[in-house]
Amino acid sequence: FELGSALRAELKSGYARTRSPMFHLLHCLTQIYLLAVSGQDELIIGVPATTRRRDRVSFGNYINTIPIHCAIETSIRPQSKRAKEHKGMVEALQKGDEVTTNGGVLGKITKVGDSFVTLKVADNVEINIQKHAVSSALPKGTIKSI
Repeated sequence: FELGSALRAELKSGYARTRSPMFHLLHCLTQIYLLAVSGQDELIIGVPATTRRRDRVSFGNYINTIPIHCAIETSIRPQSKRAKEHKGMVEALQKGDEVTTNGGVLGKITKVGDSFVTLKVADNVEINIQKHAVSSALPKGTIKSI
């Protein structure tokens, strides 16, 4: 595993700003990443509570730790929630469903494949689109009412 040069530069910059050991900075970033992936909204990070110099790393640095509890409210949560909802909607698509695509095309599903669906968009006009291009499922009868 190797970090890219841009990421290494950002980490060094963060290290210089916070004046904390690189290990602690990477540990905090890892915890934040795991929080974002897990979907939880609370985070506890151990912060060294010691007066030792930074260049002296010993086992005691990690015994004298103050846990800091953070409740995280960021834009990651709504995006993650929407992505899960969209994935569930796409997995549940069936023949006969009325849908709209990301491009604004309305249609009725006539065939469902593993990665693609066929939409009937007009009489004798069908198009194939990728499943993930379906933006929403519509209530039955929506197309006739338009």
